[in-house]
Amino acid sequence: MLASENALTFHPFERLPYELRCMIYALMTPDRRIIEIKYPKRGHEGESRGDFMLTYDFPAILYISSEAREWATKFLNYKRSFRSNLNGCAIYYDPARDSLLFHSLPLFEKFFSANFNSFAARPLRHQVIDQSKAIRAPLFLAINFGWELCITPDTYKLLGQPKNIILARKSGPPGNMDGYAVDNIVRELGPRVQTVLGEHIIPPKLVRRMTFRELRDSIAKLDVPKPQANIPPQ
Repeated sequence: MLASENALTFHPFERLPYELRCMIYALMTPDRRIIEIKYPKRGHEGESRGDFMLTYDFPAILYISSEAREWATKFLNYKRSFRSNLNGCAIYYDPARDSLLFHSLPLFEKFFSANFNSFAARPLRHQVIDQSKAIRAPLFLAINFGWELCITPDTYKLLGQPKNIILARKSGPPGNMDGYAVDNIVRELGPRVQTVLGEHIIPPKLVRRMTFRELRDSIAKLDVPKPQANIPPQ
């Protein structure tokens, strides 16, 4: 170990009372994150996961020690997720803290192995997501260039019924087609809408057009949720 690394290491940490260690873990609670999902491209920064490349802030608390990871998964709600979507390469994900930003509609479709294109033939348009690829709803579900997006009540259920659906653009103002897509989603997921099996859904609170910057600013303004408990029983 280098001298500089040794100077930054607090060796007696493991001898601290368990309750105090948990309080320190609570102070390390990660901020809200945007998990960006892209196609792998040479020269692009990110973490390769099967057919996808992911960019996100690393939740260090999950990799410090087995005790810290156990605390985080229990009281911050981080779970190994998206194993089926990422070809067996799961990542830690907390729907209360994390948002998903897909860099294109085809990429979004590939992630769920389903067709979300409003111009697709009707049988394909209403294709239901494979149950194994169902997710817990992210804080924000954002799709870049999603102006052809169509979400039915059935697929919405398997997306976890996200409260915020964003049609995003990397830069520049969203176009009129994005507005039409927003209106279509609002109609498809409106009050009293049911799935094919007659199940009621909870409509999203927000369906909007945003640039990437507006999305990041909106998330940054939100309060970071606190741990469910500061000191778990040992």
